[in-house]
Amino acid sequence: GPSEDRVVSDDPDDQIRPVVAYSQVGDVYLVVWQDRYHLGPTHIFGRYVDSNGNPLGTRFPVAMDRGELVHVRVVAGGGVFLVLWREGPDLESASLYVQRVSGSFSGDPLLGSPILVRSPIENQFQAVYNPDRNEFLLLWLDPRHPVLRLFRKGEVFSRRFTPGGTLGGPEFNFTPVPANPSVSQILSAPTSQGGDISAAYNGEQQHYLFTYASYNCSNISCTVREVVVGQRVDANA
Repeated sequence: GPSEDRVVSDDPDDQIRPVVAYSQVGDVYLVVWQDRYHLGPTHIFGRYVDSNGNPLGTRFPVAMDRGELVHVRVVAGGGVFLVLWREGPDLESASLYVQRVSGSFSGDPLLGSPILVRSPIENQFQAVYNPDRNEFLLLWLDPRHPVLRLFRKGEVFSRRFTPGGTLGGPEFNFTPVPANPSVSQILSAPTSQGGDISAAYNGEQQHYLFTYASYNCSNISCTVREVVVGQRVDANA
């Protein structure tokens, strides 16, 4: 059954939007959250928790003075935690950053400095670890298509990222839309209003499956309701 509650962080300011991941290498969890200071900037903090649920050490800053933040993510793999966040007030200035954190409770938790992945991005992003290639796949909803951006829609782009902190290869568009799309193509594109992008890796077949929300459209008709769309991608492509 469930264990007793253990407070991970209880500071005077608001602590919101916690996320957690587990590292097999260090046999520890990393809890990450936003600290929202009244009339001030937003910070990202983290704290390790052991496999029995006991907080370890004290909280530590992952990223400070980041201005306006919208959601934080954390995923483990390759001996590290990867913390992702989107910062910026609008589509013209919102950016996707990543920060590597040690996968073990020992020494300095931060590995290097925050790395800019892409700017601008929409409000959806995710990462998934591929143990066969020892790399992360970063995904985000990209507003660079000028027509889709008018409708708060975008295309799902991705880029590889190594546990050592290197962005690999070019960006890849999983859901390309023509420069002059039809109405159904606009409506069928991923929407920023339908929840987050999600992804998982299948090591048996070495494929990713990622999902997003869109509208149920065809070349003939379109029903104005959101549906969940899944797309399978070769991990070695």
